[in-house]
Amino acid sequence: MEYNYPSVRRPTYLADPRDPMVQPFPVPAASQGPSGRVSIFHLVRSRIWLILALTCIGGLLAAVYARMQTPMYRTHLAIEIQPSNDNLLNSRELDPSARQDNSSQTFLVTQTRVLQSHSLVERVVRSLAADPLTTVPQGKTARRELTPQEIIANLHVTGSESSRIMDVYYDSTDPVLASRVANALGDEYIKQDLEVRIESSRKTSAWLDSELNGLRDKLKQSETALQTYARKAHLLFAGDQMTRSDTRLQLLEGDLAKAAADRISKQATYENTTSGSEDLATQNDATFNSYQEKLAELSRQRAELLAVYKPEYFKVKRIDAQISQLERTLKQHKSEALSKVKGNYESEKRREQLLERAYGEQAEAVSSENLKRVDYALLKQDVETNRQIYEAMLQKVKGFHIASAMLTTNARVIDPAMVPVRPSKPNTPMDIALGLLTGLFAGLAIVVVGRRAGSIQDPGDSRYYLQAKELAVIPSTKTIVRNKPLAAPSEERDTHTMLTEAFRSARASLLAPMNGRISPHVTVISSINPTDGKTTVVTNLGISLAEVNRRVLLIDADLHRARLHHIFDVDNRFGFSDILGGSMDIRSLPAAMFAKPTSFPGVFVMPLGQSPRNTSRLFYSSRMKELLARARDEFDSVLVDTPPLMLMSDARVLGRLSDGLVLVLRAGKTTPESAMEIQQRLEDDGVRILGTILNDWNPNSSQSGQYTYTKADYAYFHDR
Repeated sequence: MEYNYPSVRRPTYLADPRDPMVQPFPVPAASQGPSGRVSIFHLVRSRIWLILALTCIGGLLAAVYARMQTPMYRTHLAIEIQPSNDNLLNSRELDPSARQDNSSQTFLVTQTRVLQSHSLVERVVRSLAADPLTTVPQGKTARRELTPQEIIANLHVTGSESSRIMDVYYDSTDPVLASRVANALGDEYIKQDLEVRIESSRKTSAWLDSELNGLRDKLKQSETALQTYARKAHLLFAGDQMTRSDTRLQLLEGDLAKAAADRISKQATYENTTSGSEDLATQNDATFNSYQEKLAELSRQRAELLAVYKPEYFKVKRIDAQISQLERTLKQHKSEALSKVKGNYESEKRREQLLERAYGEQAEAVSSENLKRVDYALLKQDVETNRQIYEAMLQKVKGFHIASAMLTTNARVIDPAMVPVRPSKPNTPMDIALGLLTGLFAGLAIVVVGRRAGSIQDPGDSRYYLQAKELAVIPSTKTIVRNKPLAAPSEERDTHTMLTEAFRSARASLLAPMNGRISPHVTVISSINPTDGKTTVVTNLGISLAEVNRRVLLIDADLHRARLHHIFDVDNRFGFSDILGGSMDIRSLPAAMFAKPTSFPGVFVMPLGQSPRNTSRLFYSSRMKELLARARDEFDSVLVDTPPLMLMSDARVLGRLSDGLVLVLRAGKTTPESAMEIQQRLEDDGVRILGTILNDWNPNSSQSGQYTYTKADYAYFHDR
């Protein structure tokens, strides 16, 4: 269906690229590049005098502080800790105080603590007590001795992970005193180390000597006890040879094993013959086998005769008689063989029993003798153990005495402490530099934190906080020279004011492809809070879009504060809420009811209408989609004015049905926290944020100070 709208006069599009219509508003560089870095840069530049003042104050305070400090002289002493062989001749096994690992980093850290120990410092104090140059000035004439606490407080010892050098630093107001204390510390450290080694070696030697004497006495006692027991038990040994009782028992054990094997073999044969296998008794009997062969031959002859003659034939009877005689002989021979098997079994069984009895008697005799031998072996083992311990200890003690005679220290001074020429503290240039840096950082912190604690005020702020595209910056009407309202008849408008150029910049940004997508067709425009100027933006952005020959529909979807019908002076008796809440077919609505023309060419308005305010529930219905579908078909651009996001959720619902949402921020009023909260809600809803428009921006009150415009700047838009 075609819809007939009143014909309108559209302005001619100027193709000249120099014409302000197609040029974006000159937004400052903060909104064009990496906004975070540029915005901070301009912010710092605007507060440069404050930052410089704080920097100078920091440097001045540091200089005064350095001037008030007492000069301190630092001297340096280098000590090398060489790895030593504390296990010479295995002496570590006997000396409990021997160092287990004198080459690890842990050992070096321990030596660092030793150099700062109170006992070592006391030795230093005692060694310096007789030297008048090592006393501390107390007044104009009096002097006093150093104390361990003073030395420890001014002593610093460090070690390197890549070397075995210990660096000793000592600070003092007297340079000569500093060098003497450091050198005395190195000397006393080396002396103490050597004394500790010698004393430890002496104590260990005394303990080893006493232990060695005790082992020697114990060995003698064990040898005496062994010899005494051997005499009382009448035990005679020829080296490691066995006794006669052991030999006889061993022979009986062999005979008994053989007799048992023979008895088992005979028993198996006997049991087989008695259980039905009688042929086993004559299995290897040659006589019995010959009888069987003769019996077989006679049986063969008898069979041949019976093939010719009858059983009564005399030859047959004679063979029968021979066979009968031979069978009786075989039977008798088998009986004798069985008796022989039984006899052999009984004989072997009796022999085994006799051997078992003899073996048991001999075993008892050997056991009685072994009881004495066990005691003897225990005594002998005790003697051998004591001898081995004594000999091993004797060998180690001799080696320890040799190692003790070669004791030396593994520390040496490689760089003695020299008298310092100039003081190390205060380091005036360094203190002033640190003071300047402290003042600089304090100034930067005050400026940056102070800005973040405020509101969104300058171009680039929205990009900085929201990481969203900044479509345009709308200047405050208070700063516009010779300005006229944009929403006025076209013949009365000044088409080249700063305000109109700002909305043309928004138009250029909105129509430009974004991230590879085409420009949005249906755009929802909303704000954070009321009075942020979203309706003003919708009105003027719609007029700006119509200037480039686009048919623009402005939908008033603010159910609580509808204003578009007042601005464009159109009838509000039927509109957006009536279409959603009604039952008529949206596609068949007359054009004059669907969108009302305005005095601006190409701009049409769909006012809110007169339906109840609960129309927002219809945003979720299919009629809302049908309404937007018809708007897409009939208009080039559709702008939807919605309530503020902080108060109502209408913009979030319509944002999902549109091509994207433009967020209007009011300079000096919208806070970063509220803007980021709304952004998070929209992202959670899946609403595409096209960008932001900073409204009511006053360049003359900008925090960064770089956006101040003079009348000459404004004249650019008017002096044609």
